[in-house]
Amino acid sequence: MLTAAFTFDPCQGDTFCALISGAKLALAPRVRLLQDLSNVLCQLEATHVCATPALWRLAETNAQLPHLRCLSLGGEKMPPATIQRWAPQLLLRNIYGVTEATVYQTAMCMSAEVGPQMAGKPLPGVQVCVAKWESTLEPEELGQEGEICLGGPGIARGYLGLPSLTAERFRCQPGKGRCYRTGDSGRWTELASTYPSLEVFGRRDTQIKLNGERIELGEVEHLLGTSPLVTQCAVMPWGNQGNLLAYVVLAGETMDGSVYLALTEHCDCHLPRIMRPRRLVAMDALPVTANGKIDRAALICPPEVEVDKGASLEPLSPLEEAIAVAWTSELSLTVPLGPSADFYLLGGGSVQAVRVTRLLRAVLHGGGGGKAKWAEGVSDWRNPAGDASLFLPPDRAGDAECHFGLCDGGPFAPCALLERPALRNYASFLADAGVRVGCKNGELTSQTSVVPAHGDLPRALQSALRTGREILVHALLVARASATGGLGRRQQGTTPLHWAAQRCSGSVVDVLVAFKAHVTHSTEAGAVPAQVAAAAGNADALRALLDKGTPACVRDSGKQSLLHYAARSGCAARPQYIQSSGRVLQGW
Repeated sequence: MLTAAFTFDPCQGDTFCALISGAKLALAPRVRLLQDLSNVLCQLEATHVCATPALWRLAETNAQLPHLRCLSLGGEKMPPATIQRWAPQLLLRNIYGVTEATVYQTAMCMSAEVGPQMAGKPLPGVQVCVAKWESTLEPEELGQEGEICLGGPGIARGYLGLPSLTAERFRCQPGKGRCYRTGDSGRWTELASTYPSLEVFGRRDTQIKLNGERIELGEVEHLLGTSPLVTQCAVMPWGNQGNLLAYVVLAGETMDGSVYLALTEHCDCHLPRIMRPRRLVAMDALPVTANGKIDRAALICPPEVEVDKGASLEPLSPLEEAIAVAWTSELSLTVPLGPSADFYLLGGGSVQAVRVTRLLRAVLHGGGGGKAKWAEGVSDWRNPAGDASLFLPPDRAGDAECHFGLCDGGPFAPCALLERPALRNYASFLADAGVRVGCKNGELTSQTSVVPAHGDLPRALQSALRTGREILVHALLVARASATGGLGRRQQGTTPLHWAAQRCSGSVVDVLVAFKAHVTHSTEAGAVPAQVAAAAGNADALRALLDKGTPACVRDSGKQSLLHYAARSGCAARPQYIQSSGRVLQGW
C-alpha cells in the first residue's frame, strides 16, 4: 500500500516495486490514512506497507491486521515499543536510506533481540562503506565508528545549482566510482547471522530527521538569526515528539511575552511547520568549545513538561476539561493542565494532533462507536461530506492531494489544533464552531476569556512603540506586523507611526516608513504623526517625519498647524526647527 505523499521520495520505491513485481498497488486518500490508518489497511487488505515510524504510530496499538505480512519502517529511528509489538506477528524490517542515493539502501529483519539502530545489509545494487572521518574515503575497520558512504547506480548527479556542496558530498571512490557521503555516523557490527550488519548512530553534523523529514539545523538557525532580536542562536531536537528547541541570545532585550511572540511569529513567517522551534530559551551567552565553536553538548535541555502553576487555581469549563483529558491521555502527562497549557510545549506535534482530534471527535461529535464519553451532550456541527470533512471543506471532500496541515476543514481538523496550541484558545474555537459539552441548553457553563494568541501582533507592536523598545519594534515588523495598523491609505485612525511619534527615535520612524507606513495618515481628529511628534516634543521623530515627506503646511481638522502643536510642547526649539527646515508655515 502506498502511504508516502507524492512529494516524498519513498513514494517511488512503493510504486515501482509493486508494479515491477506484479503486485497490486493499493491507494487511499491521504486524509483517510491520517484519520483511520488501521481501518484503511483492513479494508484494502494490504499485505506490504512501507511507512515512517511517525505515520505508523497512527495505527491502533491493538489493531488486528490479518492481511499484513511485511511492515517496513524507515526515515527515522524505530521506537523499541514498535519492535516489541509487531516483530513477533509479521516480518518487520528496519530500512535505511537517503534521497541522494534513491530511496532505500539497506534493510534489517527486526526481532525483540535486535536494537533499533541496526540497519542490516545493503540491498541489491547498493554499495555501502563506513569510511574514516575527514579521510579520502579510507574504509574503517570492523566495529569502528565512521561515516556512512553510499555507492551504486542510484547515486544522484548532485545538488541543482549548488556546485560547492555537490563537490563536498559526492566523491569518487578509488576503483568503485562515485559515492555519496551521508554525514551519518555508523559502523559494521557482527551479529549471529553470517553477514555484518550496519549500525546507524545518527548525524554527526547539524542535520537531523524529524518525523521522517530531513532538517538542516543550520538553516533554522540562520533564518531565526535574521530577527533583529537575535544576536546568536542554537537549535536542537527536543523531547521524543519531533519538536525543536532554540536557544537565543537577545540583542538588548529580555525574554518576555512580547519578545516571545515576535520570535514565534518570525519563525511562523519564515519557516515550514516542521522546522519551527516549539520552545525558545533565552541565554546571556551560548557555551563555546576551546576552538570557539558552539558547545552543543553543554546546552542543557529543559524539562519537556512543566507544571502549570495556575492549573489548580483557575477552573476549567466542561469543554476545556474534555480537551485536557484528551491531551493528558495522548501525551502521557501526569500533571494538571490549566487554561494556558500549550500543546507544543507539552510535547505535542502533528502526529499527536491527529490522534487527539480523532479522540475528541469520537467523544464530542457523537460518533464514539461505543466508547465512553467524558460528558453528556453532542455537537451541533454536521457536515454531509463525512470523515473527509475533518480535513477539507465540503466542496473538496475526497481530495487525496490535501495534507491536513494545509487545509481549512471542520472544527476537529488537526490543523485547527496546531494553529491554536493554547488550551483555552482551542476550546474557544471549538465553542464558536458549535461544539457543546455538559449543558442542556447547548451553552458553555462558564464564560471564559481567551488566552493571548500568537497572532496578537498589533497589540504587541503598540506596546513596544509606546515604551520605546526599538529593537522589538523592528523584530515585530519583520515578523509581519502591520506598519499601518491594518488601515488603508485613505482610512482615518491611530497608526503605529502615531505611537512612534510620541517617544521613539527617528530611526524607528525610518523603519516604519520602510515597511510602508504613511506619514500623512491622520487620526479621526485629522492629526498626522508629525503633529503628534511636535506636541510630544520629540524633535528626532519630527525631523525624520518631515524628511520623509510630511508637508510643513499640514493642518488637522481644527485648522491647527505643526507650529501650533509644537508650541504646546513648551519647548521653543521645536518651532524654531520647523521654521529652519526650509518649509516655513504660512498662517502662524
